[in-house]
Amino acid sequence: MINSVRITQYGRSNLMRRSILLAIVFGFFCLWALLMTLPLSAQGSATATPSASPTPTLVGQWRVASEFGANLLECVRADCATLAFLPNNTPLEFLGMESGWLHVRTLGGVEGYVPDFLAMEMPTPTSTPTIAPTLTGCTPIEGWVTYVVAPGDTLSGIAARARTTASALVAANCLANADTIFVGQRILVPITIGPPPSTLRVTPPPEVTSPPVRETPVDLTPIVVPTRRGR
Repeated sequence: MINSVRITQYGRSNLMRRSILLAIVFGFFCLWALLMTLPLSAQGSATATPSASPTPTLVGQWRVASEFGANLLECVRADCATLAFLPNNTPLEFLGMESGWLHVRTLGGVEGYVPDFLAMEMPTPTSTPTIAPTLTGCTPIEGWVTYVVAPGDTLSGIAARARTTASALVAANCLANADTIFVGQRILVPITIGPPPSTLRVTPPPEVTSPPVRETPVDLTPIVVPTRRGR
C-alpha cells in the first residue's frame, strides 16, 4: 500500500515536471515566432504607405532630352491631341508641373504638356567675370568719377574724351597693361564722359518728299499760216 502511494506521487510529480517543461518550450516558441513576424509586419506597413518620390527642381529653362523627340500634347493624357513634334534638345520654357507632366511653352509660343521623363532642366550658365590685371601695392586715385567701358572703347579713346592721357589713366587706375580693358570694366576718369562715338545712335533726318510735278501736255499740231496771193 505504501509503495503504491509512493509510485502515484512520483508519477504526478513527473507529469508536473513535463508539463512545466512543455510550457517553457511553448513560451520560447511563441516568443521566437513573435520576433520573426516583427520585420514582416514592418515591411508590410512600409509597402502599404510608399514614400513620395523627390520633386525635381523646377527652375530655369528646360529642353527635350530624348533622341527620338517628344510630342507636345494638348492635355496631360497620352491620348490627347498632338500640338507639335519637338526634336531632341528643343528649348522649352517651364510653366508648371501636373501629375508627372511638364507644362511648357516653346520659343514659338505654343503651350502644351510633355512627360517629365522626356525633358530635363538646362543648367544655368555662370559667367566668370573678367578681371583686368592691376599693380600690387598701388592705390587708385581719389576724386575722379567712374566710367564703364563700352563696346568699341580703347584706353587712348577714353583718355582723349576725358581730356587726359592714357598713361595718366594707367597710373590712376593701377592698370598693369594699357591694352587690357574689357567691356563693363569700371575706370576712373577726371571728368564725366559719354560712350565712344561708334556706339552713339545717330537719328537720320526726316525724309522730305516733294509733291509730284504735273506735266502739261504739249500740243504738237502744226500751225498753218495762210499765204496771201498777189493781185
